Amino acid sequence: MNLIVAALRRPLTVMVVITAVVLGAFMAVGRSVCEQLGLPYPEGLPRGMEVDIFPSLNLPVIYVCQPYGGMDPAQMEGFLTNYYEYHFLYISGIHHVESRNVQGMALMKLYFHPDTNMAQAMAETINYVNRSQAFMPPGTVSPFVMRFDTGSVPVGYLVMSSETRSIAEIQDLALFRVRPMFSSLPGVSAPPPFGGSARTMVVTVDPYRLQSYGMSPEEIITAITRGNTLSPSGNLPVGDKYPIVPVNSVVKDAIQLETIPIRPGQSPIYLRDIGYVSDSADAPAGYALANGRRAVYILATKRAEASTMSVINNIKKALPDMQAALPEDIKVSFEFDQSPYVTRAVQSVVAEGALGAVLIGLMVLVFLRDWRSSLVIVLNIPLAILAAVAALWITGETINVMTLGGLALAIGILVDEATVEIENIHSQMERTPHMAQAVRWGNAQTAVPRLLAMLCILAVFIPAFFMQGAAQRLFAPLDRARGRYEGLLATFVRLRWAVAAVYLVAAVGTVWLLAPRLGQEIFPTVDAGQFRLRLRGPDGTHIERSEKYAKDMLKMIEEEVGRENIEQTLGYVGMIHSNFPINAVYQWSRGPEEAILYVDLDDRSGINVEQLKERLRTRVSKEMPELRVSFEPSDIVNEVMSFGSPTPVEIAVAGPDFAQSRAFAEKIYGELAEIPILRDLQYGQSLDYPTIEINVDREKAGLAGLMPVDVSRALVTATSSSRFVVPNYWADPKTGIAYQVQVEIPRPVVRRPDGVETINSAADLGAIPLKRSSYGQVLVRDVADIRSGSMPGQYDRYNMKRQVTLMANVAGADLGSVARQVTAAVERAGELPKGVTVEIRGQVVPMNQMIDGLMIGLIVAVVVVFLVLTANFQSVRLAFTTVSTVPAVIAGVVLMLCLTGTTLNIQSFIGAIMAIGVAMANAILLVTFAENARRQGQDSRAAAVTGAGSRMRAILMTSCAMTAGMLPMALGLGEAGQQNAPLGRAVIGGLAVATFATLFILPSIFALVQRYAPARSASLDPEDPASAHYVPTQATALASGATA
Repeated sequence: MNLIVAALRRPLTVMVVITAVVLGAFMAVGRSVCEQLGLPYPEGLPRGMEVDIFPSLNLPVIYVCQPYGGMDPAQMEGFLTNYYEYHFLYISGIHHVESRNVQGMALMKLYFHPDTNMAQAMAETINYVNRSQAFMPPGTVSPFVMRFDTGSVPVGYLVMSSETRSIAEIQDLALFRVRPMFSSLPGVSAPPPFGGSARTMVVTVDPYRLQSYGMSPEEIITAITRGNTLSPSGNLPVGDKYPIVPVNSVVKDAIQLETIPIRPGQSPIYLRDIGYVSDSADAPAGYALANGRRAVYILATKRAEASTMSVINNIKKALPDMQAALPEDIKVSFEFDQSPYVTRAVQSVVAEGALGAVLIGLMVLVFLRDWRSSLVIVLNIPLAILAAVAALWITGETINVMTLGGLALAIGILVDEATVEIENIHSQMERTPHMAQAVRWGNAQTAVPRLLAMLCILAVFIPAFFMQGAAQRLFAPLDRARGRYEGLLATFVRLRWAVAAVYLVAAVGTVWLLAPRLGQEIFPTVDAGQFRLRLRGPDGTHIERSEKYAKDMLKMIEEEVGRENIEQTLGYVGMIHSNFPINAVYQWSRGPEEAILYVDLDDRSGINVEQLKERLRTRVSKEMPELRVSFEPSDIVNEVMSFGSPTPVEIAVAGPDFAQSRAFAEKIYGELAEIPILRDLQYGQSLDYPTIEINVDREKAGLAGLMPVDVSRALVTATSSSRFVVPNYWADPKTGIAYQVQVEIPRPVVRRPDGVETINSAADLGAIPLKRSSYGQVLVRDVADIRSGSMPGQYDRYNMKRQVTLMANVAGADLGSVARQVTAAVERAGELPKGVTVEIRGQVVPMNQMIDGLMIGLIVAVVVVFLVLTANFQSVRLAFTTVSTVPAVIAGVVLMLCLTGTTLNIQSFIGAIMAIGVAMANAILLVTFAENARRQGQDSRAAAVTGAGSRMRAILMTSCAMTAGMLPMALGLGEAGQQNAPLGRAVIGGLAVATFATLFILPSIFALVQRYAPARSASLDPEDPASAHYVPTQATALASGATA
């Protein structure tokens, strides 16, 4: 009351506060608005709020990526990952450790409990990484350790391509010219480039000359190590000078490597006699494709605290400088820009808010027939949004999808408050001709109920955060409607027992019948016009063959949608090179048989991505049956909300015996194949990767004076290079950048008709020379048996147990129903073998956790509201009466979601919470007025009719205005409206049913509950006249006697 009087007596103070709010909001979003409009932002002003897609999720996950070139998956698992996992389980707050082990690479994911101090967890992780390395093979380099957050998801791709230069040249320029500029941009975190191999000085040795000289590859490697070795320089005082005394122990020109003597002496043999040196690149592990042509790209990722919009804007501003740093024949561009989604989301909310404001104004005008009152409510909307923006800025929040949804809800709450106030002021104008008097009386009469309603709305949201002169003529038509309403309501009140019973049965029955039919998912599915496709050829497919598969797939996509409807495509074929292991965190690849394709469709194409996926699946199964396809999250929203899972359904079968786990996984696979709504069902790892097994006969090797390690070192020059055995370096004198020197034996390749280069036979490995002995030249085949075999191409582990993973996508169904069918399929697979466990993972687990948490939060919220109402009314009966509208809200939400085919997700749940809050606000007003009438002498039935009649117009106005404001959101208007549509639909559905319940059911329940309620206060104070325990004091008695 004092606040109302102060506002009326100090109008200039109110204007100053409003001005301060506007200035604060300008400082919060001024820079972002100026950037969007292309206007300069004054220097010296605060940076204001950042614009992003999601708030910082602070996901409790740490990645550890360990490379070791040349290691097979079993070696990576047994000799590296095993020791890491053993030590990681000592870390405080650890929940579980997952790992993937492929050729030359191990990726470990450490999951922590939600309340874990991640700074401490990161420090402990690094500490145990260092401890683990004491147990690892020589040559093990330190791994990459990083947190996972929204920043781990790319916000775009910096693509470099050329018509004239080789991929190796582009890779080197991208790595040492562009990446330093890229990484130094504010908020940017840039991994190494994808697509090329590291520049390398390659020593190519002729195997036939090796045999003629009786040499082995190991001899060449040793000679290069001795002839090109780093030696520290010293100084020598000469007169007044103190010169450096360098020795050319490291060659200055790479071609000088050919002068290194392999066998020194009177008849020396030099490197040039058995091979040659070339400025080339390491053996390729994969290729990047930009619009079907080989290219190089750098993932643009942002740091966790940075803004997506700011990062992308900084990158675009720096593009001319990056282009200037490259030769003219290399073009650089920024592709798959994720900022348009944020821009469209902001524009969508602004458009929905503007349209909602117009509809709200028209709705108020219909009820009050006063354009000034409508204008007051409409003008309060931008003021409330500005105040909310300023508060978000002060608390360090960003403008993102979730805060935009919150602002949309704030508009509804504001409309509710303003509508009640304006309506009551108009009611007071019937009692007084003075506007100021009507304003004061109208505010005073509804101040406490409105404050209580606001507290209830806040109480509803708190648990979610923890899981987040002409008056008579103007109102004559409504007065007649009020009379008819009171007459109808009197009938309901007379039948209050039946009304209450029917209401309860209808509400509970609706929820019980329809709720199980609701689909469930984490976040509304958004069609962003992009998709990512992962192709898998037969295990062990050559990367050039995989590249051809990828190009054929791109051609198929072009045939389906038309070249004019494709904005751009990007892809990666093969494995992540062990020289750049950190890239595996951002883009995982199991082997050379895989290809990942990104497709961005034109915004104007109007192509439904889900329907396109179905057509592509059908064509691939018919035209390329040897391929397996899987569609994965591509746009930043779906990628973040997938929580790192490539598919929504994952099933992990783990046990002590890998063969036993695989056998049971095959049974589950057969059951899952019978579920029609599953797509892209496949194993998550290569289980039968082809091998060429070299089995050294240790006795024969011993007779030849050899050990198995000699055979292994000789073979590595043919299968990869010496870089993984004995690192050797050469520094480019022009740039000061060091590059590796490696020895290779060329493979005798032939080119097939399809363009793929391959060796004639695995037996060619047997011709590699090892050493000359008294029996002559010893070759690999003399001491080893060479045969074909197979092994798993990837070992997955969970808390140190091997597991087999099944993965699948979903089409035409929600995740909740799929989870139930998958669970049933697992049960049909039969009894679990001893020691074998089966877990359903993917997006199912976080979805169930979200829904369970929100359900518990909703129950807690209702309890909190009940307690707040009890404390205010000092009556459990009135609190119960007020919350009796909650079943109506839930029934309305469920009914609306079912009618519109909307799933139960985080947005629709927030809408349900909002609807409960507004319904509570309306119920509080009605119960307050009805109780006041009862305390003035009316019985409970008459008081219910009187209170409802006096609040009918306000409740109708509030509900209609709220519905009008949410209607644009519920329709999903705007390019980015899909994500907020469930929220608007839930609010409208819940409020529609709750309004009917408030106007007709609530008065009946009030009359029923308050029929025998005492009219006196529940106070226990004997000096309180309203208390049933009131005892008159002596002063009071004397006063009474004097009066008498």
